[in-house]
Amino acid sequence: MKQIIPIIIMFFGLNVAIGQTITLKECFDNAEKNYPLLIQQDLWQQSFAQTNAILNKNWLPQVDLNAQATYQSEVTQVSLPIPNFSIPALDKDQYKATLDIKQLIWDGGTIGKEKSVKRIENSIEQQKVTIDLFKLKERISQIYFKILLTDESIGLTKLAIDDMSTRLKTVESGIKNGVVLQSSADRLKVEILRQRQRITELQTDRNTNITALNTLLGTSYTSEVAFILPQIVASPNSLQLRPEMQLFDLQQQQFSSKMKSVTTKNMPRLSAFAQGGYGRPGLNMFDPDFQFFYIAGLRLNWSLWNWNNSGNEKKMYSIGGQIVDKQKEIFSRNANVQLQMQQGEKKQKHC
Repeated sequence: MKQIIPIIIMFFGLNVAIGQTITLKECFDNAEKNYPLLIQQDLWQQSFAQTNAILNKNWLPQVDLNAQATYQSEVTQVSLPIPNFSIPALDKDQYKATLDIKQLIWDGGTIGKEKSVKRIENSIEQQKVTIDLFKLKERISQIYFKILLTDESIGLTKLAIDDMSTRLKTVESGIKNGVVLQSSADRLKVEILRQRQRITELQTDRNTNITALNTLLGTSYTSEVAFILPQIVASPNSLQLRPEMQLFDLQQQQFSSKMKSVTTKNMPRLSAFAQGGYGRPGLNMFDPDFQFFYIAGLRLNWSLWNWNNSGNEKKMYSIGGQIVDKQKEIFSRNANVQLQMQQGEKKQKHC
Protein backbone atom coordinates (compact mmCIF):
# COMPACT_ATOMS: atom_id res chain seq x y z
CA MET A 1 0.00 0.00 0.00
CA LYS A 2 2.80 2.44 0.91
CA GLN A 3 4.42 1.89 -2.45
CA ILE A 4 1.50 3.25 -4.46
CA ILE A 5 0.90 6.26 -2.23
CA PRO A 6 3.29 8.70 -3.99
CA ILE A 7 1.53 7.99 -7.30
CA ILE A 8 -1.88 8.36 -5.66
CA ILE A 9 -1.00 11.77 -4.28
CA MET A 10 -0.19 13.25 -7.68
CA PHE A 11 -2.61 11.41 -9.92
CA PHE A 12 -6.06 10.51 -8.80
CA GLY A 13 -9.73 10.90 -9.70
CA LEU A 14 -12.52 10.50 -7.23
CA ASN A 15 -15.84 8.71 -7.40
CA VAL A 16 -18.92 10.70 -6.48
CA ALA A 17 -21.11 9.22 -3.80
CA ILE A 18 -24.37 10.31 -2.30
CA GLY A 19 -24.61 10.87 1.44
CA GLN A 20 -22.06 11.72 4.08
CA THR A 21 -18.76 10.78 2.46
CA ILE A 22 -15.06 11.71 2.49
CA THR A 23 -12.75 11.82 -0.50
CA LEU A 24 -8.96 11.81 -0.53
CA LYS A 25 -8.96 15.21 -2.24
CA GLU A 26 -11.09 16.66 0.57
CA CYS A 27 -8.54 15.35 3.06
CA PHE A 28 -5.72 17.01 1.14
CA ASP A 29 -7.64 20.29 0.94
CA ASN A 30 -8.29 20.27 4.68
CA ALA A 31 -4.63 19.53 5.37
CA GLU A 32 -3.51 22.51 3.28
CA LYS A 33 -6.10 24.71 4.96
CA ASN A 34 -5.52 23.76 8.60
CA TYR A 35 -1.93 22.52 8.82
CA PRO A 36 0.69 25.20 9.67
CA LEU A 37 3.00 24.25 6.79
CA LEU A 38 1.52 26.73 4.34
CA ILE A 39 1.92 29.50 6.90
CA GLN A 40 5.67 28.86 6.64
CA GLN A 41 5.50 29.54 2.91
CA ASP A 42 3.88 32.92 3.56
CA LEU A 43 6.54 33.74 6.16
CA TRP A 44 9.37 32.82 3.80
CA GLN A 45 7.79 34.98 1.10
CA GLN A 46 7.57 37.90 3.51
CA SER A 47 11.20 37.38 4.51
CA PHE A 48 12.27 37.40 0.85
CA ALA A 49 10.30 40.60 0.22
CA GLN A 50 12.08 42.29 3.13
CA THR A 51 15.50 41.08 1.93
CA ASN A 52 14.77 42.31 -1.58
CA ALA A 53 13.74 45.72 -0.22
CA ILE A 54 16.99 45.97 1.75
CA LEU A 55 19.08 45.17 -1.34
CA ASN A 56 17.18 47.75 -3.41
CA LYS A 57 18.01 50.42 -0.86
CA ASN A 58 21.69 50.05 -1.73
CA TRP A 59 20.88 52.21 -4.77
CA LEU A 60 19.61 55.04 -2.56
CA PRO A 61 21.95 57.81 -1.39
CA GLN A 62 23.80 57.00 1.82
CA VAL A 63 23.96 59.94 4.26
CA ASP A 64 26.31 60.08 7.28
CA LEU A 65 26.74 62.77 9.90
CA ASN A 66 30.21 62.91 11.47
CA ALA A 67 31.67 65.16 14.14
CA GLN A 68 35.00 65.18 15.92
CA ALA A 69 37.02 67.32 18.27
CA THR A 70 40.75 66.68 18.66
CA TYR A 71 43.75 68.02 20.47
CA GLN A 72 47.18 67.27 19.10
CA SER A 73 50.57 67.67 20.67
CA GLU A 74 52.10 69.35 17.66
CA VAL A 75 50.99 71.21 14.56
CA THR A 76 52.66 72.12 11.31
CA GLN A 77 54.57 75.37 11.45
CA VAL A 78 56.10 77.27 8.56
CA SER A 79 58.81 79.76 9.33
CA LEU A 80 59.99 81.92 6.45
CA PRO A 81 62.71 84.57 6.86
CA ILE A 82 60.70 87.26 5.09
CA PRO A 83 60.45 90.67 6.77
CA ASN A 84 56.96 91.81 7.76
CA PHE A 85 55.45 88.47 6.71
CA SER A 86 54.46 85.57 8.86
CA ILE A 87 52.24 82.51 8.45
CA PRO A 88 49.83 82.07 11.35
CA ALA A 89 50.34 78.95 13.45
CA LEU A 90 47.64 76.31 13.55
CA ASP A 91 45.69 75.70 16.75
CA LYS A 92 46.34 72.43 18.53
CA ASP A 93 42.63 72.02 19.24
CA GLN A 94 40.66 71.30 16.07
CA TYR A 95 36.94 70.78 15.41
CA LYS A 96 35.03 69.41 12.47
CA ALA A 97 31.41 68.44 11.66
CA THR A 98 30.61 67.01 8.23
CA LEU A 99 27.65 65.68 6.30
CA ASP A 100 28.76 62.95 3.87
CA ILE A 101 26.58 61.79 0.96
CA LYS A 102 27.43 58.78 -1.21
CA GLN A 103 25.52 57.63 -4.29
CA LEU A 104 26.32 54.30 -5.93
CA ILE A 105 26.43 54.65 -9.71
CA TRP A 106 27.67 51.21 -10.83
CA ASP A 107 28.36 48.16 -8.71
CA GLY A 108 29.52 45.68 -11.34
CA GLY A 109 26.26 43.71 -11.05
CA THR A 110 26.80 42.72 -7.41
CA ILE A 111 23.35 43.74 -6.16
CA GLY A 112 21.59 42.06 -9.08
CA LYS A 113 23.45 38.79 -8.51
CA GLU A 114 22.77 38.95 -4.78
CA LYS A 115 19.05 39.40 -5.47
CA SER A 116 19.17 36.40 -7.81
CA VAL A 117 20.81 34.27 -5.09
CA LYS A 118 18.23 35.36 -2.51
CA ARG A 119 15.38 34.62 -4.92
CA ILE A 120 16.63 31.07 -5.48
CA GLU A 121 17.18 30.60 -1.72
CA ASN A 122 13.57 31.63 -1.15
CA SER A 123 12.42 29.14 -3.80
CA ILE A 124 14.45 26.42 -2.06
CA GLU A 125 12.79 27.12 1.30
CA GLN A 126 9.39 27.18 -0.40
CA GLN A 127 10.17 23.85 -2.05
CA LYS A 128 11.19 22.35 1.29
CA VAL A 129 7.75 23.26 2.61
CA THR A 130 6.23 21.64 -0.49
CA ILE A 131 8.19 18.45 0.28
CA ASP A 132 6.96 18.52 3.88
CA LEU A 133 3.42 18.91 2.58
CA PHE A 134 4.00 16.01 0.18
CA LYS A 135 5.13 13.83 3.10
CA LEU A 136 2.08 14.95 5.07
CA LYS A 137 -0.13 13.84 2.19
CA GLU A 138 1.66 10.49 2.20
CA ARG A 139 0.78 10.07 5.88
CA ILE A 140 -2.81 11.08 5.17
CA SER A 141 -2.97 8.60 2.29
CA GLN A 142 -1.60 5.80 4.45
CA ILE A 143 -4.28 6.38 7.08
CA TYR A 144 -6.95 6.84 4.42
CA PHE A 145 -6.16 3.52 2.76
CA LYS A 146 -5.88 1.75 6.09
CA ILE A 147 -9.47 2.81 6.71
CA LEU A 148 -10.49 1.60 3.25
CA LEU A 149 -8.80 -1.77 3.85
CA THR A 150 -10.47 -2.01 7.24
CA ASP A 151 -13.85 -1.31 5.63
CA GLU A 152 -13.15 -4.01 3.06
CA SER A 153 -12.18 -6.49 5.80
CA ILE A 154 -15.32 -5.66 7.78
CA GLY A 155 -17.46 -6.22 4.67
CA LEU A 156 -15.81 -9.55 3.90
CA THR A 157 -16.13 -10.66 7.52
CA LYS A 158 -19.83 -9.82 7.52
CA LEU A 159 -20.29 -11.85 4.35
CA ALA A 160 -18.50 -14.76 5.98
CA ILE A 161 -20.79 -14.47 9.04
CA ASP A 162 -23.86 -14.44 6.79
CA ASP A 163 -22.60 -17.53 4.95
CA MET A 164 -21.89 -19.36 8.21
CA SER A 165 -25.29 -18.32 9.60
CA THR A 166 -26.97 -19.84 6.55
CA ARG A 167 -24.92 -23.00 6.95
CA LEU A 168 -25.79 -23.11 10.65
CA LYS A 169 -29.51 -23.15 9.83
CA THR A 170 -28.92 -26.05 7.48
CA VAL A 171 -26.88 -27.91 10.12
CA GLU A 172 -29.50 -27.29 12.83
CA SER A 173 -32.14 -28.66 10.49
CA GLY A 174 -29.98 -31.76 9.97
CA ILE A 175 -29.56 -32.13 13.75
CA LYS A 176 -33.34 -32.15 14.20
CA ASN A 177 -33.57 -34.87 11.59
CA GLY A 178 -30.74 -36.81 13.24
CA VAL A 179 -28.40 -36.77 10.25
CA VAL A 180 -25.87 -34.21 11.59
CA LEU A 181 -23.98 -34.16 14.87
CA GLN A 182 -24.39 -31.28 17.38
CA SER A 183 -20.62 -30.70 17.31
CA SER A 184 -20.89 -29.36 13.74
CA ALA A 185 -23.30 -26.67 14.88
CA ASP A 186 -21.09 -25.84 17.86
CA ARG A 187 -18.05 -25.35 15.63
CA LEU A 188 -20.02 -22.96 13.40
CA LYS A 189 -21.28 -20.99 16.41
CA VAL A 190 -17.73 -20.62 17.76
CA GLU A 191 -16.48 -19.43 14.38
CA ILE A 192 -19.34 -16.95 14.05
CA LEU A 193 -18.53 -15.58 17.50
CA ARG A 194 -14.85 -15.28 16.56
CA GLN A 195 -15.67 -13.40 13.38
CA ARG A 196 -17.95 -11.01 15.29
CA GLN A 197 -15.10 -10.30 17.71
CA ARG A 198 -12.90 -9.60 14.68
CA ILE A 199 -15.44 -7.05 13.43
CA THR A 200 -15.30 -5.32 16.82
CA GLU A 201 -11.50 -5.19 16.61
CA LEU A 202 -11.60 -3.87 13.06
CA GLN A 203 -14.10 -1.17 14.02
CA THR A 204 -11.82 -0.14 16.90
CA ASP A 205 -8.87 0.13 14.48
CA ARG A 206 -11.04 2.14 12.10
CA ASN A 207 -12.03 4.61 14.81
CA THR A 208 -8.38 4.96 15.86
CA ASN A 209 -7.36 5.80 12.30
CA ILE A 210 -10.22 8.29 11.93
CA THR A 211 -9.05 10.01 15.13
CA ALA A 212 -5.51 10.22 13.75
CA LEU A 213 -6.85 11.62 10.48
CA ASN A 214 -8.87 14.25 12.35
CA THR A 215 -5.73 15.28 14.23
CA LEU A 216 -3.80 15.82 10.99
CA LEU A 217 -6.63 17.59 9.19
CA GLY A 218 -8.14 19.58 12.04
CA THR A 219 -11.54 17.99 11.29
CA SER A 220 -14.14 16.10 13.30
CA TYR A 221 -15.13 13.16 11.10
CA THR A 222 -17.17 10.47 12.83
CA SER A 223 -17.22 6.71 12.38
CA GLU A 224 -20.44 6.94 10.35
CA VAL A 225 -18.75 8.74 7.44
CA ALA A 226 -17.98 6.64 4.36
CA PHE A 227 -14.57 6.83 2.66
CA ILE A 228 -14.57 6.88 -1.14
CA LEU A 229 -11.99 4.82 -3.03
CA PRO A 230 -9.89 7.01 -5.40
CA GLN A 231 -9.20 5.97 -8.95
CA ILE A 232 -5.43 5.58 -9.32
CA VAL A 233 -3.87 6.76 -12.58
CA ALA A 234 -0.17 5.90 -12.88
CA SER A 235 2.26 8.07 -14.84
CA PRO A 236 5.56 6.87 -16.34
CA ASN A 237 7.17 10.27 -15.59
CA SER A 238 5.99 10.51 -12.00
CA LEU A 239 9.59 10.58 -10.68
CA GLN A 240 10.30 13.89 -12.43
CA LEU A 241 7.23 15.39 -10.80
CA ARG A 242 8.43 14.57 -7.29
CA PRO A 243 9.11 17.77 -5.28
CA GLU A 244 12.49 16.37 -4.21
CA MET A 245 13.67 16.42 -7.84
CA GLN A 246 12.64 20.06 -8.15
CA LEU A 247 14.54 20.84 -4.95
CA PHE A 248 17.72 19.31 -6.38
CA ASP A 249 17.34 21.48 -9.49
CA LEU A 250 16.89 24.61 -7.37
CA GLN A 251 19.95 23.77 -5.30
CA GLN A 252 21.97 23.43 -8.49
CA GLN A 253 20.73 26.84 -9.60
CA GLN A 254 21.72 28.24 -6.21
CA PHE A 255 25.35 27.11 -6.53
CA SER A 256 25.49 28.31 -10.13
CA SER A 257 24.15 31.72 -9.13
CA LYS A 258 26.64 31.99 -6.26
CA MET A 259 29.51 31.22 -8.63
CA LYS A 260 28.39 34.07 -10.87
CA SER A 261 28.12 36.42 -7.90
CA VAL A 262 31.77 35.71 -7.02
CA THR A 263 32.83 37.21 -10.36
CA THR A 264 30.99 40.46 -9.67
CA LYS A 265 32.89 40.91 -6.38
CA ASN A 266 36.03 41.66 -8.40
CA MET A 267 34.36 44.21 -10.66
CA PRO A 268 35.10 47.93 -10.18
CA ARG A 269 32.57 50.06 -8.34
CA LEU A 270 31.85 53.67 -9.20
CA SER A 271 30.14 56.09 -6.84
CA ALA A 272 29.64 59.81 -6.43
CA PHE A 273 30.25 61.56 -3.15
CA ALA A 274 29.81 64.96 -1.59
CA GLN A 275 30.93 66.28 1.76
CA GLY A 276 29.91 69.50 3.39
CA GLY A 277 31.17 70.62 6.77
CA TYR A 278 32.02 73.28 9.29
CA GLY A 279 35.13 73.35 11.39
CA ARG A 280 38.53 74.72 12.28
CA PRO A 281 40.63 74.52 10.28
CA GLY A 282 38.71 74.15 7.05
CA LEU A 283 40.23 73.28 3.73
CA ASN A 284 42.55 76.25 4.10
CA MET A 285 44.91 74.96 6.74
CA PHE A 286 46.36 78.37 7.41
CA ASP A 287 43.05 80.06 8.20
CA PRO A 288 42.65 79.86 12.01
CA ASP A 289 38.96 80.73 12.01
CA PHE A 290 35.90 78.42 11.78
CA GLN A 291 34.69 78.11 8.20
CA PHE A 292 32.31 76.18 5.97
CA PHE A 293 33.71 73.89 3.29
CA TYR A 294 32.62 71.24 0.80
CA ILE A 295 34.09 68.55 -1.45
CA ALA A 296 32.41 66.68 -4.31
CA GLY A 297 33.65 64.11 -6.80
CA LEU A 298 33.66 60.55 -8.10
CA ARG A 299 35.28 57.53 -6.48
CA LEU A 300 36.36 54.29 -8.19
CA ASN A 301 37.06 51.18 -6.12
CA TRP A 302 38.62 48.12 -7.69
CA SER A 303 40.13 45.22 -5.79
CA LEU A 304 42.96 44.02 -8.01
CA TRP A 305 44.13 41.09 -5.86
CA ASN A 306 42.35 39.05 -3.19
CA TRP A 307 44.80 36.17 -2.76
CA ASN A 308 42.70 33.86 -4.98
CA ASN A 309 39.72 33.94 -2.61
CA SER A 310 37.43 34.17 -5.62
CA GLY A 311 38.90 31.00 -7.10
CA ASN A 312 38.52 29.19 -3.80
CA GLU A 313 34.89 30.30 -3.48
CA LYS A 314 34.11 29.10 -6.99
CA LYS A 315 35.73 25.75 -6.25
CA MET A 316 33.68 25.46 -3.05
CA TYR A 317 30.43 26.12 -4.90
CA SER A 318 31.44 23.70 -7.65
CA ILE A 319 31.93 20.97 -5.04
CA GLY A 320 28.54 21.84 -3.57
CA GLY A 321 26.97 21.35 -7.00
CA GLN A 322 28.66 17.94 -7.33
CA ILE A 323 27.27 16.91 -3.94
CA VAL A 324 23.76 17.82 -5.11
CA ASP A 325 24.33 15.77 -8.28
CA LYS A 326 25.19 12.71 -6.18
CA GLN A 327 22.19 13.25 -3.91
CA LYS A 328 19.93 13.46 -6.95
CA GLU A 329 21.49 10.32 -8.41
CA ILE A 330 20.97 8.37 -5.17
CA PHE A 331 17.38 9.56 -4.87
CA SER A 332 16.63 8.62 -8.49
CA ARG A 333 18.19 5.19 -8.05
CA ASN A 334 16.20 4.45 -4.89
CA ALA A 335 13.00 5.70 -6.53
CA ASN A 336 13.58 3.51 -9.59
CA VAL A 337 14.19 0.47 -7.37
CA GLN A 338 10.92 1.18 -5.58
CA LEU A 339 9.15 1.52 -8.94
CA GLN A 340 10.55 -1.81 -10.12
CA MET A 341 9.34 -3.46 -6.93
CA GLN A 342 5.87 -2.00 -7.49
CA GLN A 343 5.80 -3.32 -11.04
CA GLY A 344 6.93 -6.75 -9.81
CA GLU A 345 4.16 -6.88 -7.23
CA LYS A 346 1.59 -5.92 -9.87
CA LYS A 347 2.76 -8.76 -12.13
CA GLN A 348 2.52 -11.23 -9.25
CA LYS A 349 -1.03 -10.11 -8.52
CA HIS A 350 -2.06 -10.58 -12.15
CA CYS A 351 -0.54 -14.08 -12.31
